[in-house]
Amino acid sequence: MMSNSIFLTLHIVTIFVSFAAFFAATVSAMLYLAQDRNLKRKEAVVLSSRLPDLDFLDKFNYRAIGFGFPLLTLGIISASFLAKQIWGVYWVWNFRDSYSLILWLIYAVTLHVRLTSKLRGKKIAWLSIVAFVVIVIIIFAGVCEAIK
Repeated sequence: MMSNSIFLTLHIVTIFVSFAAFFAATVSAMLYLAQDRNLKRKEAVVLSSRLPDLDFLDKFNYRAIGFGFPLLTLGIISASFLAKQIWGVYWVWNFRDSYSLILWLIYAVTLHVRLTSKLRGKKIAWLSIVAFVVIVIIIFAGVCEAIK
């Protein structure tokens, strides 16, 4: 039953694309922090002169998260329907499911504070990086689970 499931395909595609968008957001966040540090120190680093300006990096981060978040949401929902087909329940509350919910909440908070309080810059960049660390934990948990 699982091999024919549209939910499996939908889950894999949406999660993969959302993680790619979040990776792009994380790279832009790291570049933002590096560029910000170089500008504050007034360092004439060759790389910093080739980096986009802070505003571009901040907007790119926001847009990448804005693109990935609905896909993550759809991926989690499709995983719930897939879990129902396999285990008879929508949510298993295992390590990976719990961290997926934490990841969703981090990105939801990031988008919310960006939209409502106009929070930008370093704090949003750090939230993006923290969220991506959670993605790495989820992937690692999945690999460990598959090895068992």
